Amino acid sequence: MKRASLLLMFVVFLGAFSAIFPGLSVTPASAEEVKADTNVIIPMDSIAPTRGYPGTGTINSLDIKAGRINLSSEPIASLGWAAQNRDFQVLGRDALANLRPGQKITFELVKLYNGNYIVIKIEPAK
Repeated sequence: MKRASLLLMFVVFLGAFSAIFPGLSVTPASAEEVKADTNVIIPMDSIAPTRGYPGTGTINSLDIKAGRINLSSEPIASLGWAAQNRDFQVLGRDALANLRPGQKITFELVKLYNGNYIVIKIEPAK
């Protein structure tokens, strides 16, 4: 399993633990953020314990250094979203290295506690 996937599972576990036991701290006071080896910083309590939302679309632009992607997605029925153009942060910017604008992709989103969505999986469409 890739390091980013393990990190995400750990962060989701801690988020679920915090939701079940809100009075307990699962992180040391000096470690309020988890920093992935890809320089994407995600606060420990920001990922909601939720399922992923699959989607398909076309890449409009990439910012590999920032770990961001702009894409035109097809409707995502599980979220009630119509087709749209949107920017997303990508967990593990190395996942963007083999992608290019104009390419059709499949992806998976998770919802953060702050209401934003982050791409946790992205690959060329088959």
